[in-house]
Amino acid sequence: MENMEMDVLDLLRVIEEEVETASSIPLSGKKMMDGQLLLDIVSDLRLALPRQLEDARNIVASREKILTEARLDAEEIVKDAKLKAEDLIENHVIMVEAKEKAHELTSNSQQSAAEIREGADAYADDILEDLLRYMEEYISIIQKNKDELRNK
Repeated sequence: MENMEMDVLDLLRVIEEEVETASSIPLSGKKMMDGQLLLDIVSDLRLALPRQLEDARNIVASREKILTEARLDAEEIVKDAKLKAEDLIENHVIMVEAKEKAHELTSNSQQSAAEIREGADAYADDILEDLLRYMEEYISIIQKNKDELRNK
């Protein structure tokens, strides 16, 4: 089959088109299909799925990198705030303001880190949910085609 980097969804569309356009066997409700073509498509699916699974792994790795960077940024902000507070400790009014600013920076950095983490988690969850849905569809279609081949 002339795959040329077809993804799983494209290959499934080809299977759907084959099923929809296949000649019907009179009085049986079954269709006559090119078995070699279906085997070629299944082979191409086997090749395409690892690529898409690798894409999903990369998304999860990106999420972890974003979380690590956010955590490091938050730690750096807290460290900077502590250093500034120590420098201003000589004057009580300035010390109070520094503590408030440090708390605000800490709170803001924790909130930012939490928002980044939630966004990354939601994004990864969406991607993994889509991949799961696609995988279930692929498995269902492959099983139907396999059952049809066996019932010929």
